[in-house]
Amino acid sequence: MSDSLLSLALAFALVGVNGVFVAAEFAIVRVRRTRLEELVGLGHARATEAIELVDKMADYLTTTQIGVTATSLGVGWLGESAFSRLIAGVLPEGNDALAHLLAGGAAFLVVTFVHVVLGEIVPKNLAVVHADRYLIALAPPLRILHRVLRPLSVAFTAVAGAVQRVLGHRERTPSPLSEHELKLVMMDSHEDGVLTRGEASIILRAFEFADKHASEIMTPAEDVDYVSLSRTFEENLAVARAHMHTHVPLCRTGLDSAYALVSVLDVLFRFESSNEAFERAAKPLLEVPADLSQEEVLRRLKVSGAHLVVVRAAPARRVLGVVTLENVLGSLVAGVAEP
Repeated sequence: MSDSLLSLALAFALVGVNGVFVAAEFAIVRVRRTRLEELVGLGHARATEAIELVDKMADYLTTTQIGVTATSLGVGWLGESAFSRLIAGVLPEGNDALAHLLAGGAAFLVVTFVHVVLGEIVPKNLAVVHADRYLIALAPPLRILHRVLRPLSVAFTAVAGAVQRVLGHRERTPSPLSEHELKLVMMDSHEDGVLTRGEASIILRAFEFADKHASEIMTPAEDVDYVSLSRTFEENLAVARAHMHTHVPLCRTGLDSAYALVSVLDVLFRFESSNEAFERAAKPLLEVPADLSQEEVLRRLKVSGAHLVVVRAAPARRVLGVVTLENVLGSLVAGVAEP
């Protein structure tokens, strides 16, 4: 009886150890590296050890698999025999074969139930919900065990790799998330309350940022205000004042003849009353083709320091419209409203 109880105690201990390996396995797979990096930035130094486990995921998963397999075999070996002896001891005597069969079956069911619930399901559920917490806690002992089992781990990995190659499967580096997958992550984060509707909308629009062209975000030519040397100074000043623009294109006649950019404030501070004030305040005009991506438009605006660019049709040099920084930002935040 005492031997059976000791074996039973050892079996329960192995169930606990098995649970630790299962929790470590699911934590390694489930945790986000970015979350661990965030914790390191917040001063959690031990998260650095957890990052090592994620970076060497295949190696450490082999270690946890060795642990899970070894402890599971130990649970079956010790637990079933111990339970079988205990149950057989309380069954009525007379038919030893039947008693042995019933005891063995009952022991198998009990050990399997305890092993699956306490050694598999519970630690798995805990690790999935709190992956970062469990991985940080288990990282130090796992690193030590990994060093101890390294020769065995290398051997198992080599044999497994050979079997995979025979089956026609080669090891591949996990591919990064696609744009569509990232969008789904953003949507899930919004549904879980991590991101507001406005934040999620801006991030999702950012994925389409480089896909839009200047012609899609520009203010069309018919809505563009400009000053022209063919008008009087007073007419030009009235246009600039009426629409409160800080910068406007300077044209010789119509908008298609735009050749410079003018700061309205520069003109006003010159205290002049002729179109020469506009010419003296003129700055180089940045022009872009209609099919240029808005990402490149933004880059050129930043590099040049210009406040707007003129969009021209390539063959006829006709002005199609203008793009300002507000147009670019508007493509990101258009329609965004917090609930």
